Amino acid sequence: MTAIDREQMSRENRTDQVWRVLEILFVCFLICYPMRHIAWGGDLWDVGYNYGNFRFGNMQSMGKMWFFSTYLSNAVGHFLTILPWGHTVLGLNLYTGLFAGGLAVMGYFFCTLTLHIPRILVFVGEWIALSLCWCPTALLYNYITYVLFTLCAILLYHGLTKGNKLRLVLAGVCLGSNVFVRFSNLPEMGLILAVWFYDLLQGWEEKQSEGAHWLKNALLKMLWDTMLCLAGYLMAAIVFLGWIGVRYGLSQYAEGIRLLFAMTDLATDYKPASMLYGLIWPFKEGLYWVKRILIFAVAAVAVYAGMDFVISVVGKNKKTGSVLRLLSCFGLAVAFAFWLFLQRKDPAPNLTDFYYTSYSPIYWPGALFLMMVLGVGAIDVVRRNAHREERFWGMTMILIVILTSLGSNNGLFPSYNHLFLAAPYVLWRVYCFTIWSLKKTTIKATKISFLPISVLLWVFLLVCSIQFGVFGAFFSFCEGTGMQEKSSKVESSIPLRGIGMGAERAKWLEEISQYAREAQLTGRRVILHGKIPALSFYLEMPPAFHSWNDLKSFQPETMKQTLADLMTEIDKGGEKPVIIADQSCLEEGQEDEKWEMILDFMGRYQYKRTFENEKFVIWE
Repeated sequence: MTAIDREQMSRENRTDQVWRVLEILFVCFLICYPMRHIAWGGDLWDVGYNYGNFRFGNMQSMGKMWFFSTYLSNAVGHFLTILPWGHTVLGLNLYTGLFAGGLAVMGYFFCTLTLHIPRILVFVGEWIALSLCWCPTALLYNYITYVLFTLCAILLYHGLTKGNKLRLVLAGVCLGSNVFVRFSNLPEMGLILAVWFYDLLQGWEEKQSEGAHWLKNALLKMLWDTMLCLAGYLMAAIVFLGWIGVRYGLSQYAEGIRLLFAMTDLATDYKPASMLYGLIWPFKEGLYWVKRILIFAVAAVAVYAGMDFVISVVGKNKKTGSVLRLLSCFGLAVAFAFWLFLQRKDPAPNLTDFYYTSYSPIYWPGALFLMMVLGVGAIDVVRRNAHREERFWGMTMILIVILTSLGSNNGLFPSYNHLFLAAPYVLWRVYCFTIWSLKKTTIKATKISFLPISVLLWVFLLVCSIQFGVFGAFFSFCEGTGMQEKSSKVESSIPLRGIGMGAERAKWLEEISQYAREAQLTGRRVILHGKIPALSFYLEMPPAFHSWNDLKSFQPETMKQTLADLMTEIDKGGEKPVIIADQSCLEEGQEDEKWEMILDFMGRYQYKRTFENEKFVIWE
């Protein structure tokens, strides 16, 4: 070995060591980054509601519908509550945040080790995905869904491209389990389309060796792979249904799912047509910007071609030509960035918004980013020189974006929250296109260069990354929007200790927590009304029945029967529950059928008002 070879090997070893250190730092960052907001809270809706379900959840307190339709996620959540600090918001924020960090690490290692995407691109992609996680990690039925859905896609890739059929079975197990994490995950079965697509591609590519029988062989392979996936799916379903049947009875499960389908009569946003419209509408509206970006791209290509023409006329000095091209690309980048930040679409929000404690900064950039995922995936599917694996992964990315939001009443927001494979994929494909466009760059005026398109794509991704990153730094979910202030804390509530929130909110919660402690209400059952379900967890009071009974999905007939059962229990000597309501329930002119039922209940048992502040009222 020569001295030059030894020097080169030494440099390669040093480079590998640097990357190993960087990779450790990348992984540590991705695990810790979801914890950046664990000490912010005070949300009266989803966060405390879900933590209350984890701690106190059963069929009586949650209702059969939500108990069974999110069974596995609540079982996992209950396990977290028995861990150290699992009875506090801070502790549960930490534990549930690990699911988001685990998603990012899973995506990182798959993209780097299997897809061989450059590590820095994958790291940036996973950071983007985590920054877009607007949904609080307390909603475990979302994050466990994403974990199993992501794992399913990874297993399908390995099972099909590496020929490991066991992984197809395990992929089916993931999707079968996901139905018990959240019943509305049923549409995820659509991922089988990617399996069929891959098998047809493989048959088409091998048709020369198989002759006229290629289609028959491909269809047989499709059938076999489908049966393997279905076997895993059914195995998971049988295991969970068997457990539920033994513990609760299958008739109870069937009743819970029946109620889930029946709730759409009142909660119309859960109707299939409404959910599908919420999925399509942002894409339709996003075409407003897509058309203008395409016009800008055509203009950029024309400007660059004009620069090439000027270079060919002035002279073919290579150095001068490179400088002029660099300046033209820089000018295009600056102009495009300004245009993106200034572009408006009345009356809709701007493409870029700076109110980072709301969803506005990410709504339209997020929709365009998803359209970019779909576009890049479609290009990979039809690209002539694409490998079979690339076509399959392009199809998988398309399906993940679409299927993630199906079954939800939140439009595209679930897909924003699930980009752990899609974000690195988009960066990688733009990187590959840039390398290709650089090789195609020419000073000949007769040829068109795609380099300006690459520049615009990177500018767009940079603008999106800025919006997503700043949003991720400042946004923390609180009652359907972001928190505005985090400077005050509550000391009288053990579950809320160490959690920062707004001064007014802290005052409300401090007063009611102090009263609950002095009146020894801890452990007493409670009826909550007025969009304050989190008080069950914060005051450590198990709900007498559904803690968020004013949701449309909790039907008046169900509440009437629940109250009747409760009255029967009280008449037999059972303890009367405490009743807590929001002050808005007392306003005149309110038409609330469920609140009228609670008032009748209080009248029957002669409840008295024992506490009141600006926000809450307690009756005992």
